[in-house]
Amino acid sequence: MANQWVWAGDVKVSGHISTPSADAAGVVTILFGNSSQAVVFIAPFTSVNAPIVVVTAVGDDPSAMGGVWVTNDGTSGNWTGFTLHSTNTTVLSPPTPASFNYTVIGV
Repeated sequence: MANQWVWAGDVKVSGHISTPSADAAGVVTILFGNSSQAVVFIAPFTSVNAPIVVVTAVGDDPSAMGGVWVTNDGTSGNWTGFTLHSTNTTVLSPPTPASFNYTVIGV
């Protein structure tokens, strides 16, 4: 059974949060010509609600890719990852991969 923590106030950190070998953050890359790229979590999120996934482009303007969005993979209590989608990656010039930083927060 997973540990459950309840706080009655704010969580404050002085310094950095480091989560080696965890699913809190990373980089996902969509290759030229592909319309999606899946990310599989090391361990599933076991919450009822899907975790929140936030992505932001790294280094380049992704507007040529059209729409970019995330879908959660898995089901309630067993969220196994997410997929980053794009409406159009064939227009990238030059035809290079597009990378995105991501952050995942369980809710």
